[in-house]
Amino acid sequence: MAAMFPEETRRELNELAHTRPELWAKCYPKIYKGIDGGEYYSAKLVGYFLLTAALQLEFPELHLYQHNSETFQAIWASQLAAYRVPIFWLSREITEALKLTTLPVTLNLTTMKLPFEAAVFMLPKGSVVYQSGEGIEGSRRACDQAWI
Repeated sequence: MAAMFPEETRRELNELAHTRPELWAKCYPKIYKGIDGGEYYSAKLVGYFLLTAALQLEFPELHLYQHNSETFQAIWASQLAAYRVPIFWLSREITEALKLTTLPVTLNLTTMKLPFEAAVFMLPKGSVVYQSGEGIEGSRRACDQAWI
């Protein structure tokens, strides 16, 4: 998580979460014990992304993500918040199986029946790498691409 949000930014977001508890409760509605940290990044990371999306609506002069428009961020953030931010942690075995899977070209994710219209899938740390071998968690690009 440190690579995606520098220590100072995390401290500021934590402080903001305490000063705006009603907003933080929408961004991070559940407390996850026993799964945060360790093999996975903390679910607070998702809450921080939602919090920054909300802040950009409130303060349009903020430009925190290089490749995503404020409209795009508002759409995914509102969908996640509407469903109380469902998060699914995928095991390393499932993640490895997915990496070996080729999806059919006819697959239409917009018509697929899923339990929620919006969700976050948390992958084990180090399970996704760029072709260069650089881990996604160590990349600044991850912040810009995490929601695409």
